[in-house]
Amino acid sequence: MMARRGLKELFYRTIGILYKYADEVTVLDYPPSHMRRSIDIIAKIKGRSILVKVTDDLASLPKSEVNELQGASSTIETTPLIIAESWGGDRLADFVAYSIYNSYAITPDTLEGLLSGKGQVYVKTAKDGYHVSISGEKLKEARLEKGMSLGHVAEYVGVSRKTIYEYERESLEPNIERGRKLLELFGSNILSPIDLFKPPSSKQVKEQEAHNVYEERIIREVKALGGDAFHLKRSSIDIAAKLDERIMFVVEHEKTSSKKIYAKLENTGKASKVVESRAIYVYQSTKIPRQDVEAAGLEPIRSSDLVEFIRKELRKDKKGQS
Repeated sequence: MMARRGLKELFYRTIGILYKYADEVTVLDYPPSHMRRSIDIIAKIKGRSILVKVTDDLASLPKSEVNELQGASSTIETTPLIIAESWGGDRLADFVAYSIYNSYAITPDTLEGLLSGKGQVYVKTAKDGYHVSISGEKLKEARLEKGMSLGHVAEYVGVSRKTIYEYERESLEPNIERGRKLLELFGSNILSPIDLFKPPSSKQVKEQEAHNVYEERIIREVKALGGDAFHLKRSSIDIAAKLDERIMFVVEHEKTSSKKIYAKLENTGKASKVVESRAIYVYQSTKIPRQDVEAAGLEPIRSSDLVEFIRKELRKDKKGQS
């Protein structure tokens, strides 16, 4: 349950914004405690799947939760996004992307502005402060149109020629002050909006230890076949995987009650529909009736058939592509 009043209000406001503008939205409620959940909402926005975490203050958000959000997103090629209102008690500015553990956090007003088409984000934070996102190509075009050399621009901005050259290559981004001077010279056309709904290009998080031998087998087999897999500890999804398609695994744990397993199945089934993935339940016993697993949208696979199932499914996909 959400103990903080501000967090609860922010959570429902975020849901309202997404329901208003997103193509599809599903709210996850497993684990039951919001404070122990790495993914709160999954939405589809203009064909892209977004994994959303909501927190009132970024300072209270554990790195482990952000890493899990980012790791799962990278693996199944979705986008991690954090919605927050403050950081250490200081209110976040609208239309600024705040970098936190390789993911971005924005305010709900920023989210609504982006989805409604009424605003764009051009500023983001980095270790050394705020940076402005510019198009290197447009910067170079504007410089040449004005007949200015790298040296002329560098002198006005107060940096080296090499720095301007790196701006044009987009290997460096100007800070707020240097960005302001570039805008004074060339206007706002050189700005490049930050695509907050773009999936991360690489997984930059530490792999998490699997809970049991079956989870280890899934991860090992998927990676051996050229895919990727990531173990989650704070979600109904135990493993997010990508072979030739996205796959979500729920793995039966001996000490997990039937009530919790049903909750995991329901949440994972809902998530898989929005992300357009297969959802698989790996079981050892007949704790949950097969028809109940299938009704939740998952394929039941006995653990003893797990390795053969993964290899067979991948071979079938590759055969279909040849």
